Order: sequence, then structure tokens, then C-alpha cells
Amino acid sequence: PFFALAPIDGKNQRECEITAFDAINFKGSSMRDRLRQFERPNVDRELKKAFVAFDQVLGGRNQSIATGHWGCGVFFGFRDLKFCLQLLAAAQAQRDLVYCLCTEDLALRFGSLVSVLQSFQITVGKFYRALLSYPILRMFDEELPSNSQIYGGLDTEVLSLPLVQ
Repeated sequence: PFFALAPIDGKNQRECEITAFDAINFKGSSMRDRLRQFERPNVDRELKKAFVAFDQVLGGRNQSIATGHWGCGVFFGFRDLKFCLQLLAAAQAQRDLVYCLCTEDLALRFGSLVSVLQSFQITVGKFYRALLSYPILRMFDEELPSNSQIYGGLDTEVLSLPLVQ
């Protein structure tokens, strides 16, 4: 599967569902501890949670998923990482994703990444490997704010990986 936008219904609205699921809570953790969310066991745990939440077919229909900054508020998750994980989970579950954003800069950043993924028909596996291999920790200062961008250049990283499923 690759990434796509949710279809529009007869009422000119995105066809979608809303789901709820928990995330790892990094509240009260030091910045170093919060960076643990980029470690593979934590990435895999969150990805599995999102996949299970998204892999439900209601009424025989495979509608789009409406979501947002899951695990980013009081749980102190990094928005860009959570976006990437939900994008991966939705694509693997073969569900379109409607990601609800409150700022235009995030819409542009997230949209830019999705455009690269769509243009080059990047598979879920390739994007997952790129996310795991991306030198996240090199990009962070000691005092990384919770909303820092993690994938500046991730599109280049994705495209540099061999085309393996």
C-alpha cells in the first residue's frame, strides 16, 4: 500500500471514522527520557497500537480514519513522530487517513512528506525503515521543545533506501 487522501462523499465531506487509543506517557520525564520514544521498541509499540486501532472494518466498509496529535498533549509525544506512525499504520491497514491539524505550518510540513511518499509510491516497509534509520538524535539539542520537527530531510532518507518491500 501507499499513502492517499480520504475520498469525498456525496455531502462534500471526507468519508472517515474516529478512533481512540492510548499512547506511552512521557509526562514528567526528562528530555533524554522523552527521546526514548524514538527507540525501536517504543516506535514498534506505538505503531502496533495505531495499526490495531485502524485495522477495524465497520459494517463491511473500510472507511477513512480521522485522527490528530495522538499522544502529544499531556503524554508529551513528538507530533511529527506520531504523525509518521499513524500514517504508517493507516497505510498498512489500507485505510485512508484524515489528519486533523490546527496550524497551517504543520499542514504544509505533513503535506509535503505525504506528497513525496505518494509521488514515489513509497511502501510502508520502506518508510518504516527510513524512520528507524533516520539519525533523529543528531538533530536534537539538549532542550528540544515538544513540537520539534523530526523529519527535516526524511524525504531524502526515504528516497535513498533500496526499493525493497
